[in-house]
Amino acid sequence: MGVTVILVALWPHLLVLGVALLSMALFAVQRARHGYQPSSKINPTKNVLIPSFGANWFFWCLEHLVQGLIALGLSPNQVTILSTLVGLLAGAAYAIGWFAAAGWLLLCSGALDMMDGWVARLTGQTSKSGDFLDAVCDRYVEIFIFLGLSVYYRERWWMMLACALAITGSMMVSYTRARGEVMGLEYNKGIFQRAERMVWLSVVSVFSPLAQIWIDPWAAHPFYAPVAVLVIITAVLATAGGLHRTVAITRIFGRGEAQAEGDGEEG
Repeated sequence: MGVTVILVALWPHLLVLGVALLSMALFAVQRARHGYQPSSKINPTKNVLIPSFGANWFFWCLEHLVQGLIALGLSPNQVTILSTLVGLLAGAAYAIGWFAAAGWLLLCSGALDMMDGWVARLTGQTSKSGDFLDAVCDRYVEIFIFLGLSVYYRERWWMMLACALAITGSMMVSYTRARGEVMGLEYNKGIFQRAERMVWLSVVSVFSPLAQIWIDPWAAHPFYAPVAVLVIITAVLATAGGLHRTVAITRIFGRGEAQAEGDGEEG
């Protein structure tokens, strides 16, 4: 097993670990000097299941990142666009086979996607246009992620089919909810929704190259089996989720219409 192969698989992890350790050291120094309490606007519940150095460090990092975005003069919409660009880079990284980097980029995109809302609240810039832009950009990122995966797995038709089904199912889960809301029904039940899909995909992608080192470190075009399995699972569950919402919302509207007809006949 060559050192080069190992370094190619590990460099994103080593980079993130180095940044994490440096920020932990800075946080420890600040907390020792001045103490620390998470901002209610960043952590509105003021409740962590297990209060610890790690949890406080996480919120400390989050506050500094949000404040940094504000200091740069970025509006919530600009943070949304930044999140989208990082997500598109993740899709490109999947296409060329940089799965660990893609996983980290996807996690960063998700973090920025959360921060645009916090930036909006802290600066008093919440708006319906921002909410709309955020929702649309989320869809673009998800489509591009699976397109990137389909490009990487293009030599296996069944994986391209799985990617296509994953895209279709994911979009239908979102569309059925949005369409229901337009027609006056808020229905958010279902399995494997967007946050779950993206978190699982990013985490599995981050560690897949490590598994590949032991499975077949010399493969010219690694298969990255954990990611492939997750894509297939996503295709099945997202499709099932879209169908579930379609049937459930149709039945709810159907019962409402039947009730309305019954009330009309009684009148």
